[in-house]
Amino acid sequence: MDEYGEEDFLSVDIANRWVALAFNTWDENGIAHMYQPINQKYEDSQEDAPVNIGSQTPVLKRNALDNLDLAAECVLHFAKTGELYPNLKWEEAE
Repeated sequence: MDEYGEEDFLSVDIANRWVALAFNTWDENGIAHMYQPINQKYEDSQEDAPVNIGSQTPVLKRNALDNLDLAAECVLHFAKTGELYPNLKWEEAE
């Protein structure tokens, strides 16, 4: 673990059968980056999902999963490998 607690991590928030996954990482300059999956069913949607990151940060349906089994696969893959689930596209949050 980084001495300042800035370790890469995957956060998982669930509400109303929707899941918000957020992979948080820091580059060599200490700049934070957050990556979220792209939900292909809602790829063009600008509508908010019924789940928030940390119960406060809105997430677009584009970046939330409405398939709990798929979300579980993502979490399990990250727990085993420390890497993002390769069968989904991921994008850096703005």
